[in-house]
Amino acid sequence: AEYMGNIHRLNMGVFPAGADIIPNPYNKIPGFRVQAGAGAVHFVPGFPVMAWPMVEWVLDTHYGHLHQKSAWTEKSVIVMGSMEAALTPLMLSIEAGHSGVKVFSLPSVDHPEY
Repeated sequence: AEYMGNIHRLNMGVFPAGADIIPNPYNKIPGFRVQAGAGAVHFVPGFPVMAWPMVEWVLDTHYGHLHQKSAWTEKSVIVMGSMEAALTPLMLSIEAGHSGVKVFSLPSVDHPEY
């Protein structure tokens, strides 16, 4: 009798008809991609250390047009003893005076350090 584990291992290499292979640089056991209407479904095996490079490949190969084209810089300032509503005019003024700058507020309650 053939060991069932061998059959199960062989079946791991069976993909749906029409599937595209997603390469796996970690251990060479590929994933696959199936077109589903206007979208696609992606299947990757293994633990995150295996799946990460495969998902990265899918994003770069099939969704590169969605990548952020330019980097942004984000800075934060903690303003102690003020209410968000009191800072709003200043935030609006900063945005009005500096094209491309987006100001936002993340209020904190019971901050462990401040």
